[in-house]
Amino acid sequence: MNPIVWVCVFLFCAVFVFPFWKVNAKANYQISIDGFETNPNSDPAFVDYGDVHPSQKARNVFLIGGNFELFKDVDNSYKASYEVFLGENKKPMFTGSSGACELLDNDHKIMQRLRQVSNFPERGVCPMTSGKYKIDNYEVEESQLPAILPKGKYKLVLVVKKDDTVKAGFTIHVTVK
Repeated sequence: MNPIVWVCVFLFCAVFVFPFWKVNAKANYQISIDGFETNPNSDPAFVDYGDVHPSQKARNVFLIGGNFELFKDVDNSYKASYEVFLGENKKPMFTGSSGACELLDNDHKIMQRLRQVSNFPERGVCPMTSGKYKIDNYEVEESQLPAILPKGKYKLVLVVKKDDTVKAGFTIHVTVK
């Protein structure tokens, strides 16, 4: 599985989505991850996606773990953007973008926990240097999810660019029941 997929989804949610939603200890819906595709324009000289993979531990509880390698230092010249679509809508429900350093410097609970179970750089350290990285079963639990989420099929599109050139990207499909 593509580590950029899972890491970026949760980093973006930590920066742009979760801070604005009230979280609930028990969500009244169930999320399933239906699949993902990497961006066909991704640059293989940017990252080796390794063996990072998600798994479902329980209802609305997911683990992310594995190893990956960055071949370039990732600084604020790398920009990540995302769009979230519900159903077949052509207009996204949410959009956002950020430089890599702003993403890494976020102090939301998700980033704090991710740093505890990985060898990601500490807050305030940028760039994220080239090298091998390990995520040791980062747990995304129900209390991190929004209290209300409309049922349906969602599509999250993420693209990482440098100088308007795609370096990595993916589309992930999720069903909320």
